[in-house]
Amino acid sequence: GVCLIAPSKTGKTTQSWGLIRTKNAHLITDDWFFVRLTEGRPRIHSSEKNCYIDADIGDVWEEYTPLVTTTKFDNKGRGIANVRWIMGQDSMVSTTSMRDVILLKRDKDDDRIIIDMSPEEALDYLVQHDFCCPHQMVRDERKLKLRTEFFRRFLSSCSIHMVNTILPAKETQAKIREALGVE
Repeated sequence: GVCLIAPSKTGKTTQSWGLIRTKNAHLITDDWFFVRLTEGRPRIHSSEKNCYIDADIGDVWEEYTPLVTTTKFDNKGRGIANVRWIMGQDSMVSTTSMRDVILLKRDKDDDRIIIDMSPEEALDYLVQHDFCCPHQMVRDERKLKLRTEFFRRFLSSCSIHMVNTILPAKETQAKIREALGVE
């Protein structure tokens, strides 16, 4: 399994939809998911059966154009769609184990595109970026400690790569696949 974690506006949705175009790929979710930390790799369970979609996703990945024409979008160009309509019933699964974490950033001042990271480097990035989640209801010292320890354990069981999304979407997708060792 692969997950993308990133601040808003770094290309998570676009790159998630790009990754499910990979042969034999399955989508768990394009949003949050449940995690069970085990002795081995973390176990992931889906939280939702439909996915967020941007109104311009068909401009990037042409095969999604029919999905865009049947989805209702809000005034910011966001909608909820069923990826199975385009990718087939087996394109989504409800559980997997996590192997790779891709952190995304968009930093034009950094010309590096793929950066392999240690769990501690990745944890530092997540803490500095509020765990890439602006929707946390409680933000106190106790919750910071719990979140930090959770991510420390989660990241220690995964390979971690930072991808700088300053390239066009299709080139960024190629770099993500390169980091993952898939075509």
